[in-house]
Amino acid sequence: MRHVLLFAVLSLSTVAFAADTLPEEKAPNPSDKAAETKTHALPAGATATVIVYDYEGGMTKPQNNDPQMIIRADGSVTLGNRYQDNARIETRITKDDLQALLRLAIDTNDFFKINAAEIEQSIDAKVKRENEKLAAQGIVMVGPRGLVDGATTVVRIHADGKDHKVQLYDLRGKFLFLQNDERLARLKNITTRLSELDRKLRAGAAKPREAGAAKGNAPGVISIDRKPHVMRMQPDGTIRCGE
Repeated sequence: MRHVLLFAVLSLSTVAFAADTLPEEKAPNPSDKAAETKTHALPAGATATVIVYDYEGGMTKPQNNDPQMIIRADGSVTLGNRYQDNARIETRITKDDLQALLRLAIDTNDFFKINAAEIEQSIDAKVKRENEKLAAQGIVMVGPRGLVDGATTVVRIHADGKDHKVQLYDLRGKFLFLQNDERLARLKNITTRLSELDRKLRAGAAKPREAGAAKGNAPGVISIDRKPHVMRMQPDGTIRCGE
């Protein structure tokens, strides 16, 4: 009987100890919920441009001036391809998805405060510091500017009465060169999300074209062995070939 009582006391003590060490459940923060549903003001007009995502330059001569992706106030999206004529794709996203993109860019990553000129100044300052260290060895560092065939990433957002554009050459190279730079990390977060959306929308638009190709009536699709092949310049300046 004494052993049973002892076990019961120990068990109760264990439960009490566990209860004391359990983390307290935090009450929902109203501001977090408000941030998730915040609505950013759009420019007037259903077809007004809200977001432009593009990259320019690189090794391949462009065939047109179509930006990679344009998102408008009504959710309509135009996907361009500078390296292929008659390749424009018209699609759309929901207005909620558009607001989610703006919250990610403006609220989470403070896009309006990203300044390309200031980033370039930081690059030059680091190159100068490194060259001062290397001078005795007769070595000269050129930094990301030494890459002559990279792409220039362009992000432009028009919302909340502001129209801000960030245009930066060789984003990936600068991101690697200026490690732990918060501005570049924020810009990379934005371009990564826009790239993901771009790929998703293109993949969705490709399905009807592939269905038409199976029937032999898909004009404008170059096909080898009945499989469409494309070559795309990536935002980091590389070229990806594949289906």
